[in-house]
Amino acid sequence: MDIVIKGKRISYEVVGEGSPILLVHGWQGNRKSLENLAHELELNHKCFRIDLPGRGNSENPDPSWGVQEYGELVVEFIHKVIKEKPVYIGHSFGGALGVYIASTTDDLLKLVLSAPSFRREGEYMNKTTSKMNFVRSILKKIKPVRKLYYRLFYPHSELLSLEHLESNFIRVTNTDLTNRLGDIKVPTKIVWGADDIDTPLYQAYILNRGIKGSDISVYSGYGHELTAYYPKVISADIKLFIDSDV
Repeated sequence: MDIVIKGKRISYEVVGEGSPILLVHGWQGNRKSLENLAHELELNHKCFRIDLPGRGNSENPDPSWGVQEYGELVVEFIHKVIKEKPVYIGHSFGGALGVYIASTTDDLLKLVLSAPSFRREGEYMNKTTSKMNFVRSILKKIKPVRKLYYRLFYPHSELLSLEHLESNFIRVTNTDLTNRLGDIKVPTKIVWGADDIDTPLYQAYILNRGIKGSDISVYSGYGHELTAYYPKVISADIKLFIDSDV
């Protein structure tokens, strides 16, 4: 299904029946990334999954879009499509959007954060941004050379797979949401893989301390893709949180 929000065609899917859950994928993912988790929850809940702008079948965002614009789009999706407060489940960048939305609106019933990229390490940000500026200024019109440069020096860079979102990536990675954690009032569950190298485990405890009353579960032997690749590991924990009276 498609809907136009903020002037962009946004694709989404719905499965199940019951109270609503909104599942939002990470930066490199799309709505299929959390499909298996939705199937774990659909027996008692109506699960909505969207393709964020620039992913899946959704239109690209404007080059100026960052966390705020993506977050505003998701809020409008809630108002137009879900039409009631959902439980929000966000992985990685989707989790960062959950932090933004929960700290600035009253549109969520509960919040589940799976390794949200709510802050970027200064060294990583500075290196990525400075190298990107170098590449853009020297090699801007030589796309194959630019790609080779990143493959050699930044083989795991998210820019390699999503070059069309380069300007958005810069804005997103220069946004630190740490100071918004204290504004989150909805019940919050944090899930994290102990072996996560993309969003290191210590960030989970920063998140836990920053969001008053939040609950945290850490899973040994799993990394950043815990929620996308191993939904059965965490689904019982999430169901318990969602269906509790907290």
